Amino acid sequence: MDFNELKILDGKYWDVFLHQDQTALGRLYFWYKKDARDLLDVPKEAINEFYEIGKKIKISLIKLFKPDMFNYLVLNNATRHLYIHLIPRYSRKIKMFGLTFSDDSFGASYKRNPSSVVAYEILIKIKDLIKREIK
Repeated sequence: MDFNELKILDGKYWDVFLHQDQTALGRLYFWYKKDARDLLDVPKEAINEFYEIGKKIKISLIKLFKPDMFNYLVLNNATRHLYIHLIPRYSRKIKMFGLTFSDDSFGASYKRNPSSVVAYEILIKIKDLIKREIK
């Protein structure tokens, strides 16, 4: 998969991508453009940009999907590079694009549902929807 096709936003320090895992509808991640592994190693300007971009993204996700809350994860386990997950959390099922999205671990730590694989075409539709909503 070409991850650039899932890019939502291109900032000075951060790129924002829709995550392939859509167990929680609208899950995405911020990819730091420079070499870093730790959030506290980035300059203040990058933190400020993360905040500004993050606010826009969060407002867009609230308008589109109405999540109950958000989780932010900085794990760097699979990839030894700084990126931040933004995971909308839902207490209810959401029907969209002919699918039902269900956050079955709501109220607990986020848990991916391997049976909720979303087709590439649907990922593009979700990405385009979010991209259009960002102001």
